[in-house]
Parts: sequence; C-alpha cells; structure tokens
Amino acid sequence: MRLQGAFVVKSRYEELIEQKWKSTIISTCCPTVVKLIQRHYPEVIKNLAPVLSPMQVHAKLIKQRHPDALVVFIGPCISKKDECQRYPGMADYVLTFEELNEWFDEKEINLSDSTEDAGTRCLSRFFPVSGGIIKTMNIHTDYSYIAVDEMENCINAIKEISQGKLENCFIEMSACKGSCVKGPIAGKHKVPMITSQIKIAEFATDKNKASDYDIKPNFDLAQKVKNEQIIFQPPDEAQISAILKKIGKNSIADELNCGTCGYSSCRGKAIAVYFGKAEISMCLPYMKERAESFSDIIINATPNSIITVDSNLNIYQINNSACKIFGINDPHDLISAPVSRIMDEFDFANAFVTEEHTKKQQTKSLSLYACPRSFL
Repeated sequence: MRLQGAFVVKSRYEELIEQKWKSTIISTCCPTVVKLIQRHYPEVIKNLAPVLSPMQVHAKLIKQRHPDALVVFIGPCISKKDECQRYPGMADYVLTFEELNEWFDEKEINLSDSTEDAGTRCLSRFFPVSGGIIKTMNIHTDYSYIAVDEMENCINAIKEISQGKLENCFIEMSACKGSCVKGPIAGKHKVPMITSQIKIAEFATDKNKASDYDIKPNFDLAQKVKNEQIIFQPPDEAQISAILKKIGKNSIADELNCGTCGYSSCRGKAIAVYFGKAEISMCLPYMKERAESFSDIIINATPNSIITVDSNLNIYQINNSACKIFGINDPHDLISAPVSRIMDEFDFANAFVTEEHTKKQQTKSLSLYACPRSFL
C-alpha cells in the first residue's frame, strides 16, 4: 500500500510539471527538508510541491478502504514521527526499524527463517533511494531533473533557488545521504549503500518489463506548508549594556574581547546571554576578578598576617594583620613594591624554590605566612 502512495505522489508531481506550476519545483517526500524550508528558508515555500507525502497518501488510501483501521508506518526515519503528529487523521503511529527490532526481541520473534518475498515488482519501489522518485517519473523535456541528498547539499540547492539561479527544474531532495534507504534509525540489520541500491533495483523492476500502478485517488492531495520561521528580535543597546555591566564591563576599555568564552567579542557574548545561549559566568576575566575579590575578603578577615608576592618578589597583596605588625597605615603604598622594603626576602625566595608555604614566627602570638603568586 505504501508503494501505491508513492505512485500517487509521483503522478501528481508529473501533473505539476506538465502544468508548469512553478519554474522550479521541490519534492515534498522528505519531512526534514520541508521543515528546513519552513523554519529557515520560508521564501522557498512557494517552490515546494503542494502534495502530501507518500506516507500520508497511503494512510488515506488505507482508511478509505478500511475506515476503522489504525495505520502504523514503519521505517528508518525519525522525522516521520513529527510528520505523523503534525498532520493527524492520516498515519496513527510511526515506528522506526530499531523500535520494531526491539519489539521482536522482546516477543522472541525470529524472522531469519522466513521466506523472502519480493512482493509486487514496480517502479515505485525506487522511492527510498536517492534519485528514486525521478526514476519513477515520466520525463518532461522542458525540465531538468536533479536529485540532491544530505543536508549541506540541500541547503546549498535551496540557496540557489532562493537567489533565483535555477529555472525549469524538478529537484528531488532528501536530508539523508542516499535518501531513506540510509535513514538514521535503520536498526540492527543495516545494509551497505550499494548493496541496498542493488537490492531495491531488483525488487523494483522485472527483467522483462518495468511496470507501476494505475491509481487515481478521489481525495484531495494538497499539502499546505506554513511559514514557521522564528525571527529573534535582537536586544537594544540598553539591554546589552546592562548585561555587560553584570560581568564588570562598564566601559569599552573593559571589553577585552579575549575570546575565552567562545565568542569573538564581549558584546557577542552579551547577546548570547540575552537569548539564553550562554551564562554570565562564562567569562574568564569576570570569574577571575570574582575569585580574587572573594579571596581578598577571606585574607583580610583572617587573624593571621599574610603577604603574597609575584615572581619578581614584588608585593601583590598584604592584609590588615600584616599592616599592623609592620606599622603600615595604607596597604596600597606597598602594592608592587619589593618585599625587601619591609622584611628579608629570603623566605619568599625559598618558597618559590621549594614550592612550599613558609612560616616565620614574628611574635609569640602571631605567625606570618608567605604565599608566592608565581603565576602573576
């Protein structure tokens, strides 16, 4: 029955080409391609053939003959699940081959001993392979017939159509390389690409003749494809500035554009934060400043006297307790000054060499710890 749906779809494509419905016509069998155009290239929706997919058509054919039937589509495609939900009243359920295999395993059903039956040999069996739709069609000499598979190739083709570079073309598009025969959820019995194509060709044609169905459905085949593009309104200058201030960027001079967050500029990072694509904490200078600020609070709150120096033995940090010992009124007077101005620098040099903290008794009740900042 699915093959009958494919025949009906290709027949409608032929009618559209005969009528010269559009100069460039894109097939609508692949729901991923349709969704791609809806979301990102809505200007090309007008080129999508207004035809139901083979799954939808064969589901309608089944329900027309058996109104109470539940229709289950089985295949290697995840997108068919979305198509089933978006267009109710046709296929009721969609299973992937992987899910079917798991079901067989659960029920201990083994198909290895079953006799393989090719079933009806017809051209519509070509549909699952890249270029298969075109193989089933009667060729109109005024049109070029092109098969495009894989997302990148489809996107490039769509861009050409959008730019008006193509004329009198029927383009068969499939998101998967090799089309449906190489769908992502093919299950455990995956067959190599060429082997799959040969096998389908054997099932699709008889040695003596190439035949197909002769069906003319009495229901509407039209597919209405809506524009689903999501347009993001970028943040204004005030919103960007507010986010930048939260990460300590109060002026252009503060915008280091170091790139460690993954964005080329601080403004780009702020825009990503606005859209919820990044966290404010994803900023190395900001986190470093916060960590140092937090360490300053701890160092100044401790009763121990602490002095930290850089690799040149210049004072980087001195807390309140140390200032009291050395009679220093303003600690800023010593920042960046040689530690030798207030004490013997040997202890600090020894700390760098041994990579261990040193401890020196200054009074009976107070100790001094030197923490070298060799990374500065």
